[in-house]
Amino acid sequence: MEELYKRFRPKSFKDIIGQDSAVEILSNYIKRKSTPHFLLFSGPTGCGKTTLARIMAAKLGCGDNDLTEVNCASLKKPLNAVQDIQMHMGMKAVAGPCRVWILDEVQALSRTRFAQQALLKILEDTAEGAFFMLATTDPDKLIKAIRNRATVIAVKFLGTKDMQTLLRSISKKAGIDLSEELEEAIIDAAEGSARQALVMLDSIIGLDDADKQIDAIQKASINHQGIMIARTMFNPKATWKEMAEILKAVNEEPESLRLMILAYSAKILLSGGKLAPRADLIIQEFSDPFYDAGGKAQLISGCWNVMSLKKGK
Repeated sequence: MEELYKRFRPKSFKDIIGQDSAVEILSNYIKRKSTPHFLLFSGPTGCGKTTLARIMAAKLGCGDNDLTEVNCASLKKPLNAVQDIQMHMGMKAVAGPCRVWILDEVQALSRTRFAQQALLKILEDTAEGAFFMLATTDPDKLIKAIRNRATVIAVKFLGTKDMQTLLRSISKKAGIDLSEELEEAIIDAAEGSARQALVMLDSIIGLDDADKQIDAIQKASINHQGIMIARTMFNPKATWKEMAEILKAVNEEPESLRLMILAYSAKILLSGGKLAPRADLIIQEFSDPFYDAGGKAQLISGCWNVMSLKKGK
């Protein structure tokens, strides 16, 4: 069966929870019939950037045949992909008034020097019937010229009340019995990410035992996985076999885990204790983003490199 976050993905603005400001701005564009041709959805992972972009595309009358979604993090040749968009940008829509390109993880274009410059050229000379909706967790990776031309739609983490509303709504639709204890556990572990909360809710389906449910939530947590990896790297007695078992179970985005490892290491470095030198080594090893298809391989390699180093133990 399809995952909850996919099965119950919002199809209209009224279904969006916790992003009132973004919804209001986008709705006003539609009402005034004055939507900018270049929107930049910026905010944390798992909070609805691409969902808002898809809804906006539908509101503009863009059908499936005229909608193109590109995951920039998985592009092997980013420049070629951008040039292909440029080639097709002026083509007339197949069945509606416009064509829409949604570029997810667009900050990954920074890996190739000329890809962002090529994208800038498109945005400077956008065809009348073309709209570009870019989604990013790290807008600072985009060149200033692109950021300056963007109409930014800010997306934020969900607060506790919004998370409660989301979990109760989805639980009811999916026929899941969600206790107050489980609800609190999911909200605490998800840390404001709507998608992560639904991944955790999915993990307890079919589990009747309360302890197993809590354990499933913990295992589904980015926080939990990232901390386990970090703690193992800081433990001088830990073996690579132990780390390998943890990495085999990883099912979250490597980039999210990288950020958690960095945050954990930064706290230790700031403490200035005996583990500070190792924290510095870990921060250096994990400083570069995991924005390509080999993210998990980079995560594994980084862990191996750190655990192979003797300095800072």
